[in-house]
Amino acid sequence: MALKTNRFPKYITLLLAAHSALTASGWHFVQNGTSGAVAQEPNIVSDTLAIFSDRATNDPLEVNAHPTWGSLYNLETNTASPLDPRTDSFRTSRGFLSNGTMVSVGGHIPVIPQVQDGRMGIRIWEPCDDPDDVGCSLFKNTDDSHLAETRRHPSNLRIFDGSLMVVGGMREATTFNNDDSINSIEFFPPKDGGVPRSSEFLARTLPANLFPNTEMRLPDIPNSVRVTNPLDRTATLLPLHPPDYIPEIFICGGTNTSDQIPAGELSSQTPASDQCSRMTLTPEGIQKGWEIESMLEPRIMPEMILLPNGNVVVISGAQTGYAAQGSVKDTVGNNSNADHPA
Repeated sequence: MALKTNRFPKYITLLLAAHSALTASGWHFVQNGTSGAVAQEPNIVSDTLAIFSDRATNDPLEVNAHPTWGSLYNLETNTASPLDPRTDSFRTSRGFLSNGTMVSVGGHIPVIPQVQDGRMGIRIWEPCDDPDDVGCSLFKNTDDSHLAETRRHPSNLRIFDGSLMVVGGMREATTFNNDDSINSIEFFPPKDGGVPRSSEFLARTLPANLFPNTEMRLPDIPNSVRVTNPLDRTATLLPLHPPDYIPEIFICGGTNTSDQIPAGELSSQTPASDQCSRMTLTPEGIQKGWEIESMLEPRIMPEMILLPNGNVVVISGAQTGYAAQGSVKDTVGNNSNADHPA
């Protein structure tokens, strides 16, 4: 699905290498290399380098005689070199300090013996000027540098003094909803003597506060479509344009399934939603409500890409089921909660 906005985006999210020949009428994907570790959580750290990380399992690239779950990818040579994060960096949150240092916080409970628990992990990538990553490394001192609380699925944002505020998360790998939540905030570098601050906002927004940012109450999405994890949709802020830079959001996919049904009663064969909803975030736009459109097929867990020509492309996902794994009554393949790739 492509949505025409007639406006240019401020930035482009590049998920796959795409090439459009000037003489061709369309565009297509090309593969120039392999990432070494699944690019579940990518970060561009320089003009030539990207860091990819995955859940610590059995990715093909090895380091120190065991599979790595992190790689440094050279965007010019299309080659990957292994990183050794030590702690499980899946379900982390990443941000950049004011000096360009990337910080990865929180993580996952390990499932292979070579990995340390990542939930209190802090992984630091300092700016590296060498285009070929000579001398570049990931700092991960688990003894001296760690969070005050175990945090799986935290959020973070850079604040006015250039440091990171680490928000929320959960302690354990809960089945679906955030029922073992960390309703607190801490900072990196640490403030308040390293003691987390409690947050009434996080407590009030349970069970859907895994990814908190700014609270603005909006009308419910029509037709009982649910869009928060694990009923995942894709969403974007449409390109802003002068003179007023009025924000408009666009949400596609999700499911009509009630979020009150126990996970064990859900099915990987339940159809996803084909609905797209858009709203202008002004008092007048919120009063007007959601505008509804439809994709060509239903999708759970899709991705959305803003293109340079002002289009929005929706790709991937599944046509039935839910996010995560091992939770529904009829998992598919490698314990997936979703089926029928889109």
